[in-house]
Amino acid sequence: MLFSGSMQGITLLFQLLLAAAACGAEVIPAEVDVHGIRLSDWNARLVLVTPSRQYPTGAVLTLERRRQLLDWAERHQAVILEDDYDSEFRFGGRPIEPLKTLDTRERVIYIGSFSKTMFAGLRLGYAIVPQSLVDAVLRAKTLYEPLTTGLLEQRALARFMARGDYGRHLRRLTRIYGARHRHFCTRMQEMAGHLFSLMPGDSGLHVYAYWLQPPEAFAAFTAAAAARGVTFRDASGYRIQPGPPAAFFSYARWDERQLEEGVDRLAAAWEDIRQCMDG
Repeated sequence: MLFSGSMQGITLLFQLLLAAAACGAEVIPAEVDVHGIRLSDWNARLVLVTPSRQYPTGAVLTLERRRQLLDWAERHQAVILEDDYDSEFRFGGRPIEPLKTLDTRERVIYIGSFSKTMFAGLRLGYAIVPQSLVDAVLRAKTLYEPLTTGLLEQRALARFMARGDYGRHLRRLTRIYGARHRHFCTRMQEMAGHLFSLMPGDSGLHVYAYWLQPPEAFAAFTAAAAARGVTFRDASGYRIQPGPPAAFFSYARWDERQLEEGVDRLAAAWEDIRQCMDG
């Protein structure tokens, strides 16, 4: 099933499968560790997961937890929405198969888009839905969007794929982003290893890192880095409950020289703080 972006598909499926939060549904948060979502015996009808690359940490859901999650869905007659966000680019090892490939009981709806592999303005998302939901999704899609948008883009992308150009495009970007990812991580360990501990990972377009210095210094460091022209996301914006300071770095847009300069500025920002403290 095709949508005008993956978020349209997620929203529509939420409304079909359960009442939206605005209509009284309860959102149940789940903890995440280095192995992905931590399972619990939730009393729920639907769970939204990113098993190939948890956002924003980059954790990959282990095979054992994937099987446990499928067993949970079967016991509760629940649906799993698998969002494959930001996992197309993998720089080491074999590609990780989606959770959907283990689904033998039609409990998983696989959702993806082309916003990262092509460009954000290409509003094309898709979902692989169980046969039992096809008619309901079609009717809902027709209600919200009587005339399908992006038909020209759909045909152009289909031709791009059929000729093999999309595969070549992905391989080229993976080489470029992989080199930048390795360079950024190496430079961070060399110049800022005393500041951040990088979350292990070999995919995606961002790097999650835990702050190693005193927690109370993190806000001052963020301001000092901004004064030197380097900004990053405070990971607290992705949490429901408070946790240890962490940062979320984007690296894919910059070449190796720019990445080196950015990391060097981060190290210099910490020296600025130390000098102020010593003074």
